[in-house]
Amino acid sequence: MQKLRLQKHLGVAKKSIDRSAIIKFFLPFWPLKLRYNIYLISFLALFIALKIVLGIFVVRIGPTISLGISWVGLALIGWIFGPVVAIPIGFLTDTLSFFLGGGGVWYWLYAVQEPMIIFTAALFGSIYRIRKNYASNFWDFVFQQILIVGFCISGFIFLSLYNNADTDRFLVRNNSFGTTLSMIFMALFFVFVELISWLLYLKHRKTKESIKLFLYVSTMMITLSILYSLVLGTISINEFLINVVHQKPKTRDFILSAYLIPRVIKETLRLPILIICAIALIKISEPYLQNFFNLSRLRW
Repeated sequence: MQKLRLQKHLGVAKKSIDRSAIIKFFLPFWPLKLRYNIYLISFLALFIALKIVLGIFVVRIGPTISLGISWVGLALIGWIFGPVVAIPIGFLTDTLSFFLGGGGVWYWLYAVQEPMIIFTAALFGSIYRIRKNYASNFWDFVFQQILIVGFCISGFIFLSLYNNADTDRFLVRNNSFGTTLSMIFMALFFVFVELISWLLYLKHRKTKESIKLFLYVSTMMITLSILYSLVLGTISINEFLINVVHQKPKTRDFILSAYLIPRVIKETLRLPILIICAIALIKISEPYLQNFFNLSRLRW
């Protein structure tokens, strides 16, 4: 009888833990008392301000490319505050940037980028919080490699077929100069990020938290670069020019040469800066955030 009661209590506890883990995946600071939310709102305001300030220091490279690191602020918001608040905060930051930047022409493909960046970063932050207490780094590194290889391959295939619906075979034969050149630049980008990943993994594979933080932050930034700069960014500028500026639709070769290749160069230059800045700010913020969590659970 006592054994059955013990099993019943253990089952209830397991369900409670599982439910709590799921909630914390989406709401990292759950449960927080209302009076402690002031501190979280202060942190949120700080990161929003960081994003806006960094957005001011942007270097324009040609008519369609800008070089900046404002994504650091967006990534930190998602990483810290979780997926639930990511979308509304993303629309808030996009709206603030739009009006503080002098307005201009609103276009939906640009408007959805910041919410999606924050949401994607939130997923990586939640996965990191689950994995950071595990001793092994191997599966985290495997996870990183699968995402990098998968996103690089699928991203380029998608861009290659974009605006070319009549294509009945992959662009290995009869490919143009622009397609070949863009393949080369994408390959260089892939080699660059793989080299950084392997060197740092081999150097720090015996440590635990530092390498996990690097693995997930670097994977997050690489994923953001591929999805929202190389893929969505390339498509957005082309669709904007067609639907808003009413330019004649460009050929696939022109899109790859004029829009994709400059973005690959840009991401290769700024990716190490994004990773370093994000890791540094997360390390600075974590002690304060842990205190907030301890307060919420009344642990000192």
